Amino acid sequence: MNEIDILYDHYKDTIVEVKNKEKKRNKLFIFVLIHIFILFLITLRPNSASQTISDFIMEKWGTGLYFSINTIQAFFMISLMYCVIRYYQINIQIDKNYPYVHKLEKELSTKLGESIQREGKNYLKEYPKTQNIVYYCYKYIFPVLFSIALLYRAIVNNTWENWLIKGIEFFVTFFLIIINTTYLIDMKNQE
Repeated sequence: MNEIDILYDHYKDTIVEVKNKEKKRNKLFIFVLIHIFILFLITLRPNSASQTISDFIMEKWGTGLYFSINTIQAFFMISLMYCVIRYYQINIQIDKNYPYVHKLEKELSTKLGESIQREGKNYLKEYPKTQNIVYYCYKYIFPVLFSIALLYRAIVNNTWENWLIKGIEFFVTFFLIIINTTYLIDMKNQE
């Protein structure tokens, strides 16, 4: 294998890695939305949501345990925090890989004497307006709306019966808002 073959293999592997991360990011985004939906159902209809979730858990895993609304909320908030952290980590990794992909394309183009632009200039050329909207939704609109939803839920939620669970939820809410804000700042600084 010569230097160009090695470089091109590295380029292809990097593209595959980015595409796999994008798939993971998209799945995590759906998980985050599901968490938000369930948490709002709990806030709006605590008793029926608690009963439905407990019934689902008992049926799915064959447990004879009934989970209180507080336990369910704490579980979903902690699970949401994990999903959001992974979502942002993967999003940042994806954004960091694209300048590297552009660099590899430039180096390959120079060595080959031909233009290689599959994921770089060609991808960005005539970028569809819909893609721009989706891009800005992922990067800016979602974190802002998510922070607003977290604050709203913290204010209107009156289902806490246990101060420990309430403390966990407020900590997770505060932590997620900090992560959202930091992510927004990082994204703005990358431009």
